[in-house]
Amino acid sequence: MSCAFRLAQEGLPSVNEFVGSDRRVRLERSDLVTLLHNTDPTKPPKVEELTAASQERIAGVTPGSCALEYREPKLQITLVGWRDTTSLRAYVDQSETVHMLRLLRADLSQYEVNKFRKPVEEEEVKEEVQKEEEVEPKDALQSQEEIV
Repeated sequence: MSCAFRLAQEGLPSVNEFVGSDRRVRLERSDLVTLLHNTDPTKPPKVEELTAASQERIAGVTPGSCALEYREPKLQITLVGWRDTTSLRAYVDQSETVHMLRLLRADLSQYEVNKFRKPVEEEEVKEEVQKEEEVEPKDALQSQEEIV
């Protein structure tokens, strides 16, 4: 790793102007959305999964901390990132991730949680267990009758 420091998103506004062009990566919208949607720290997105334009820009950045940039006429976003030898990830907390995804008009379904409604999956599992419990006693009675 040739970069001797790690940037923090909270301090980026203070040091952003001092981060050189060799530590900056300009990304396409789709690539930034991909990086922000990645919530598994053990499996960061591979560079080869990004667009060709972004891959070319990333190729010049050595492993270590970097600034990820996205620019369009009315929106400019700069985030802290980490360039590994084969991957790239955004170092942003969940609340900022949701905010950035909203700005990018991206899908937020994985972050939308209604704390007053039980997830549908849990209800389905409970229903299946209840059905199995209703069926099992009948089977148990039949097997006891067969023994007698």
